[in-house]
Amino acid sequence: MTRLKEGSTQQERHHVPEGPTKIKTELNRYPLRCRECGDMYYVNECDYHDFKLAFGADPSELTFCCNDCEDAGAEEAYAH
Repeated sequence: MTRLKEGSTQQERHHVPEGPTKIKTELNRYPLRCRECGDMYYVNECDYHDFKLAFGADPSELTFCCNDCEDAGAEEAYAH
């Protein structure tokens, strides 16, 4: 019989992705398109709600900037 170590949590037993994912998951079900690269990402309900409130937009118009594009923008700004 396999035992879990004492004190292990649900998150320790199952890796839960943090932040936006490129594929739809059980946790990340809400689509958002990156405003820079145009790729579709999925976020959790809390993040989706926060974007919706921040932009006051129709859900079909919600956009955000993915981590890769944010990093590229930061590197470009630093270079200048």
